[in-house]
Amino acid sequence: MREHIDGHYIAAEVRLFRQKHKGTIVLLEGEGDAKVFDEFINTEYSQSQVSYGKQNAICALQLLEDEGFPGILAIVDADLDRVLGVTYDCDNLFYCDTHDLDLMLFRSDALRKYLSHCADAALLEKNFGGIDKFRSAILTAILPLAYCRLTNERMKLEMDFKRLRLDQHVDENTLELNGDSAFEEILVGSRAKCELSDLKKMNVHSIGICGDPWQLAHGHDVCELVGIALRRLVGGRKIPQTWGSEVEKGLRLAFDESAFKKTDIYSKLIVWEGSDARYQLFRRDA
Repeated sequence: MREHIDGHYIAAEVRLFRQKHKGTIVLLEGEGDAKVFDEFINTEYSQSQVSYGKQNAICALQLLEDEGFPGILAIVDADLDRVLGVTYDCDNLFYCDTHDLDLMLFRSDALRKYLSHCADAALLEKNFGGIDKFRSAILTAILPLAYCRLTNERMKLEMDFKRLRLDQHVDENTLELNGDSAFEEILVGSRAKCELSDLKKMNVHSIGICGDPWQLAHGHDVCELVGIALRRLVGGRKIPQTWGSEVEKGLRLAFDESAFKKTDIYSKLIVWEGSDARYQLFRRDA
């Protein structure tokens, strides 16, 4: 069913929904995003609409804006749009602060809260010197894969990253990524007509395009690496407890209102809310 959902379908759903809901409508990429943002918006006056994909949300927003539909906005992952200079002609489109929502949560105080429950404080201090250096070490370790993803996007290589098992290419004692073996696995399972040597050369060129890891790193990769660290370097968690999906879930649960208020997107949404008194977004006591 979902493969048949596009921006036109979502726009039609929103028009239909408007008949019973006169308040703010927030377009979101997926159900996981809705679970995060629904914690902060005033659901009495604002309702989220899952779009089942970034492009669906943006397309629906464009269609609705073109017809003058009021009280509508979309919140999506930036992905590599900021890095590659991709823009959309939308007045009510908002990006997460970083590459994606999970990375924004990783940068926030949610990481501290999550690790206080799942990590060993003594090991964290011994092996990394605290949470800030741990966060930096994770970002540094994942950059080779981030640049590979950037190369894939730039060169339209059609590489498939979904089957990559990061823990098979990372040293649990150092978090060092074996880039060659990871890239080889990606290439084997992809339609990309590319040799490893050529990919590595293209990755070098990608390094010169952007130096901001917060816009480059993929949140899922980061969460997988955090999980690997929890097995030995900062804890003794069992493997099923350290899957990337489990870390993502933990960070989303730990992302509270206090952490949200420190983000750039919160400040921008406050400005949006103040531009039209008819459309409330947040609780007035928030």
